[in-house]
Amino acid sequence: MLNTIKDRPLLFFVLSFFFGMVISPLLPFTTKAVLTVLLLTVIFVTASQRRPLIGKMRKVAVTLPILIGIIFGTVYQYFAVEKPKDEITALSGSEKEIIAVVEEVSFSEEYFTAYKVRVVRIEDEKVGFSCALSIPYDIGAEENDVLRLKVMFNLPEKESYGFSLREYYSSRGIYVLAESTDENARVIGFDRSIPSFFRNLSNGISVKLKTSLGREHGGFVSGLLIGRKSDIPDSVTTSFRYLGISHVLSVSGLHLAILAGTLVMFLKALTVRRSVRYLITFGFIIFFILLTGSPPSVIRSGIMLILLLMAEVLGRDYDPITSLSIAAFVIVLFSPTAIYDAGFILSVSATAGIVLLGSPVTKWLYHISDGKSFWLRIFTRLLTVISLTASATVFTLPAIWYFFGETSSVSLLSNILFIPLITALMYLSVLFLIFYRTPLAPSLSGITSSMAELVTDLSDGLMKILPPPIDLTYSFTFIPVTIALCVLTVLLIKKKRALALVLSLSTFALSYFGCLVYYDDLHKGEENIVYSSVNGNDYIIVNTDNKTLLCDFSDGGYSSARRVTELIQPKLHDTSVDTILLTHLHRKHIDMISRLSDNGRIKQLYIPSPQNDDENIFAEAIRDSAKNRGIEVITYNSDRDVTFDFSGIKITLYKKAYIKRSVQPLHLMKIEGKRDFLYVGSAVFESELNEKALSLFEGTEVLFLGAHGPLIKKPLIPLDFEGEVLASNIETNEAYQTSYTKVGFYKKYITR
Repeated sequence: MLNTIKDRPLLFFVLSFFFGMVISPLLPFTTKAVLTVLLLTVIFVTASQRRPLIGKMRKVAVTLPILIGIIFGTVYQYFAVEKPKDEITALSGSEKEIIAVVEEVSFSEEYFTAYKVRVVRIEDEKVGFSCALSIPYDIGAEENDVLRLKVMFNLPEKESYGFSLREYYSSRGIYVLAESTDENARVIGFDRSIPSFFRNLSNGISVKLKTSLGREHGGFVSGLLIGRKSDIPDSVTTSFRYLGISHVLSVSGLHLAILAGTLVMFLKALTVRRSVRYLITFGFIIFFILLTGSPPSVIRSGIMLILLLMAEVLGRDYDPITSLSIAAFVIVLFSPTAIYDAGFILSVSATAGIVLLGSPVTKWLYHISDGKSFWLRIFTRLLTVISLTASATVFTLPAIWYFFGETSSVSLLSNILFIPLITALMYLSVLFLIFYRTPLAPSLSGITSSMAELVTDLSDGLMKILPPPIDLTYSFTFIPVTIALCVLTVLLIKKKRALALVLSLSTFALSYFGCLVYYDDLHKGEENIVYSSVNGNDYIIVNTDNKTLLCDFSDGGYSSARRVTELIQPKLHDTSVDTILLTHLHRKHIDMISRLSDNGRIKQLYIPSPQNDDENIFAEAIRDSAKNRGIEVITYNSDRDVTFDFSGIKITLYKKAYIKRSVQPLHLMKIEGKRDFLYVGSAVFESELNEKALSLFEGTEVLFLGAHGPLIKKPLIPLDFEGEVLASNIETNEAYQTSYTKVGFYKKYITR
């Protein structure tokens, strides 16, 4: 171990630096100060020894990179992150006039706009930090516009509907939110900085691609080439996630290598001198990093590529793991919050896996196939792709488990199929941009668009027939992950890399599926009922036999529905909704169904029979959208009681009713499984459904008092109900003048 540290001191310095940064926030200031002084004393005593280092002192000297790294990481975390963070969060609760530059338009509607901005001035004081800004109207601001307005600063909520909101913002370097407090927010100028120039250039390239290749295909190519993830259609993002090839949508080493390689070949064809080629390539790498917005994955690959080219120019050996260490250290030095960013952690972990496992295995495969038959060489080339993918998977498994809770079961095969197609598409896209204003543009545009269509259609088709991702949100997941990492560590120490790769993945798969079989047997026959209420919209999720039904009592808003569907994996261990039951129709349901189906694997949709011309239009649009996505649409008669059978659970939706003061329908639903549940929509007790609702109390164990529908005008008389009663929210209790348990975000019931 000591020899390893001596051979690669920089690697261990960086690892210790990261360790120091991670533990620093967990330690009180006094503990950090004592630790720093103690380690500095050890370093000083060791370094000041004049006689040859012997025995234990030699061991201390060899481990100096580790000690220095811990000190530097701890101190740097305090001064670069903790102290500035405290200064920014101190603004919480204060109202200030600010000047800010728009870096990203997160959301834009007439009634609400959200931006990521860089605050450059507060009152008359010059500052520089990022924050999320919301304005309750549209001022027409775009990227790089300079805004002047008065805002109220607040801390992000710790959690929002089960999502760790504050942690997410912190990973992006955002510690406060700003909300406009006046109606005088205005654009006062345009930012002329270097980042704004590259943001405009990126937007211009995106517009060209979407104009020439079509909105969807151009957006897909734009995301591939220059990292504009917002341009990539949701359907593509979802299918790539299911297939385990999401990494190709994040611009990184693969993309930069293709673009830089294309540039080098082009310069060679023009017989440009070697020194000039390298100089131009260096410049292009820096240009590309700035063009893509400098994400950690691109910076990492850019630095490593520059170091590789410098090693070639200087005639020196290139050590990939040292290069990775330098790249990671530089990124965190200039962007300290990157250490909490999922993209940075995954990029570094995947590269480490490829360097430590994939490359040695690949060299061995090339060696054993050298001079052998053509088909054996082809087979070993396929094995190299598998080994590189598997190596990255093994090293990123802990991070994937923590951040995403799932991993693809078919990623090894998907990479073999899609990496060559993606590579070809990127080369075609580069050629199209090079010859954009030439007579070749129409032909290249057609070929590139066709290739993009092939990739997206193929991924969508395979997503529907291949197994879903492996769910890592089970409580037992730490067991197979720990076993796999132990096997990997032991075999790496013994330098048996090929065996480490195969056995670590094999032991993970076997132990995971062994635990899964035991878990399924333990929970066999369970029925899960989840009741959720978001902003006055009610949802009931029914889950049994790995199938999930979403009953929608809402205004059709996508954001509320998406928050609820995000519960399905961690709470029910299912990958997505299988069936949706719409209880009534809104215009927003058109967009909601389209977007939910693009983010999942919906197979069936129940919609009520339209009651007027508007609902006819909504229903037809929903049918068309569903048909294009391969979803079966079933129309039921909403003018009478309807019963659905969902995997043995009986769901009865009673004939909807109305009251004179509102056009919104009232809903009553009974769910009968191993336990009985009753949903009573808002104002039902004031309608003709009142008697029916009261008659259904007998045998019902849980009563949901819904919030969606007309305003509740009458207090609730004491209910003759012996089971549990849940109110959707505080407002429902206040309207009924009751004090039932409120749902919060969701309530889950498990029945056997």
